Amino acid sequence: MAITVEYLKTLEEQKKLISELGSAGLQIPGLNKLNVEEIAKTLAELDQNLSDTIQYYKDLADQEAAKEEQEQADAGIVETEEQKKARRDKKTQESLKKVEDIGKKYVESQRDFIQEQISIIKVNAGIIAKEVPTLPKTITLAGITAAQPAALGAAVPNPLYNLGILFQNLSSIGRSLSTIKTAFLDMLIAADKIKFALPTEITGLLQRILSIEETLKKKNPKESEFDQTPPGVQVTLSVGEYRLSSANGYAIVTADGTGVPKNSGGRILENLTDGDGNTTGIRIELADIP
Repeated sequence: MAITVEYLKTLEEQKKLISELGSAGLQIPGLNKLNVEEIAKTLAELDQNLSDTIQYYKDLADQEAAKEEQEQADAGIVETEEQKKARRDKKTQESLKKVEDIGKKYVESQRDFIQEQISIIKVNAGIIAKEVPTLPKTITLAGITAAQPAALGAAVPNPLYNLGILFQNLSSIGRSLSTIKTAFLDMLIAADKIKFALPTEITGLLQRILSIEETLKKKNPKESEFDQTPPGVQVTLSVGEYRLSSANGYAIVTADGTGVPKNSGGRILENLTDGDGNTTGIRIELADIP
């Protein structure tokens, strides 16, 4: 496609957004003191292709100086050591100028790439630093919440309901933990790309994440512990959590997180409505559907 002014403007706006997101992320010791050019120079020193190119021009300068010196000798011209040194120095200076230009072009070509990686590091580090400290407390609260009594018949505590709630809550925490681990991986990859060594206060969080993950595994009940809910359990379902059965007066649970296994069937005890008479849900008693 043709490159338009509007297209280039859009790309520039994207670059600004990347930079803004990075500045709003976690301020990391060490990374904040570095600027893009310093990182680019470090990358230049570690780039083997660039190092080979620089060495090529330095060797070429020596070879050209030696060749011209030999040509002068073959022509019968006797040069002083000062003349030979002046030629070598001139060739070296020309070589250094080429090397400097190559280095500047390399640094310039890396600016956007480096800014992108810095933003990735800061944003993901911010997510990790914010979420990880709260997870142990969230897991504890999930256990406390699941321990609260739920009605079974005439207000009899239903332990299966509690296990279901605990499973749902801890599963949700597990998904959050997976997101955090993905953020950690993205951060490590970005840091490696610009050869930045993350401080131990950041990398040390990984061990804490793994420890939390182990705690989660120990506390999470197995689905087999509550995959059979006895008949007689009463549950209230909101619209969208059930569908009416082909058997008149019965319904089937279609949603997770209701306190009973999905696809459970039950006899409808009450149709629930709001003040305007609109259906908001039902109350059922679990039973085999005839």
